[in-house]
Amino acid sequence: MRRSRHGRVAVTVFLLGVALRAAPLTDNRFHPDEALYATFARLVASGRDPLLSTIVVDKPPLPFYLMAISMTVFGGTEFAARLPSLIASLVTIAIVYRLACALYDETAAVLAALALACSPLAILFAITLFTDTLLAAFLFLALLMVVRRRWAAAGWAFGLAFACKQTALFFLPLITILGGLAWFYRRARGERRDEEHQLSAISAFSAVRNFVTPFAICAAAIFLWDFVRHAPISFWTQGYSDNNPGRLVRSNEIWPRWWAWLDLAQYLTGSPVVTATLILGLPVRLLFNRRSLPALYDFVFAGFSLAFLIGYWLLAFNVWDRYLLVLAPVVALLTGRLLSVISNWLLVIAPHRQLLITNNQLLRRIFLLSLAIFLLPSAFTAARSGFPIGGDHGAYDGIDQIADSLKTVPSGSVLYDHWLSWELGFYLFDGPTYMLWVPGPSVLADDLRAFGRASPRYIVSPSWESFTEMQAGIEEADFTVEIVQQTYRRDGSLSFTLYQIKPR
Repeated sequence: MRRSRHGRVAVTVFLLGVALRAAPLTDNRFHPDEALYATFARLVASGRDPLLSTIVVDKPPLPFYLMAISMTVFGGTEFAARLPSLIASLVTIAIVYRLACALYDETAAVLAALALACSPLAILFAITLFTDTLLAAFLFLALLMVVRRRWAAAGWAFGLAFACKQTALFFLPLITILGGLAWFYRRARGERRDEEHQLSAISAFSAVRNFVTPFAICAAAIFLWDFVRHAPISFWTQGYSDNNPGRLVRSNEIWPRWWAWLDLAQYLTGSPVVTATLILGLPVRLLFNRRSLPALYDFVFAGFSLAFLIGYWLLAFNVWDRYLLVLAPVVALLTGRLLSVISNWLLVIAPHRQLLITNNQLLRRIFLLSLAIFLLPSAFTAARSGFPIGGDHGAYDGIDQIADSLKTVPSGSVLYDHWLSWELGFYLFDGPTYMLWVPGPSVLADDLRAFGRASPRYIVSPSWESFTEMQAGIEEADFTVEIVQQTYRRDGSLSFTLYQIKPR
């Protein structure tokens, strides 16, 4: 009966996570990186470049192929591109619930699932194409499998995580430690006492082999794909070049980076009260922890989170919000665990503890309701795209309208581009225009002199860039511009201007 009650609450929490993530699903246009990833997927789905041989890729291909499958089913739309990330974010809530059940108890599991369902960082990245959402889903599936000692399944999950992003390797120590704890504490969760120490070196080798083999197969498949596509540069080389910090931070960067990461970390929970409870309560919990397997899990998760944050702080990585997304499930687990422990403490020290013990389900419901009260305001704000994290929040409003207009121009028209290659590459994927990138006004002027009268010519100017130099180059070639369309953001400000370039 109790398990059924927890199950109903868990389903309610999951449905809350669905609603919070579905609300902003179609609010925003693509961030430039998202538009680039979506273009990769459209190249695959259309059959034009199924191996991505003609482009520079800095990440493994699984997210692009998952998006391509979705686009094949639902069309080349924003919704289709976002669907794999949305599903992965929702699945992660269920995985965290199951993981907390395996590591702690059902109360901690429900609280952890609620914390992740309401995390602003998780909500706003669930509707983006950044590969970190898929990465987190496969990583925590791997953690769940090692805790359950399903080594082969854990290896496949970790291999798929690596197929989403190279930084999956950062989680290998955490997976190894949890796997080791699961190995040496086989009596946990009701196993027979006489099995506790009956583990041979041969069986230990078998477990390692069962984990490593599927991971090696996934890694080999990725590098085989990279080899046969004959791209100008390997994804591994490009990714290393783009993301390797190459140095420690300088002395004048330490505190600005600290405050920048701290500003982003607030969105892991979105609640100052919950964050303060973690910061103050977790060290006390760790300091006065009794020796037990759940206590070891507390130390492992807290230590990993601290090492992760220090690494990104003191190594000169870019301060990007998406790097923290994989910590959101860890923070949710620690939140659920800490609040569950606090509720158990109250059962021991409360003046009317006999009444509370008799009505312990009432106390746990109070904790669940209290956590929801503290988390939901920021979760609702995130569902309205109210935080400056995740993807775009209005800067690219109107880019789809510009693309719709350009799809009606005569076939063979030329669109000069200097600022919006990635964005227009997606939104104009099937358009009739030929998009020509120009590095500056002099190149634009030369092309207009040579070919400007052969076919209609257009150019799109974003409002945050000055059009003066480009206009001067156009006029230098004895052409002029005429406004065809202007678009506006949700706040009423100008976003884009579409010009047609005509001879004087």
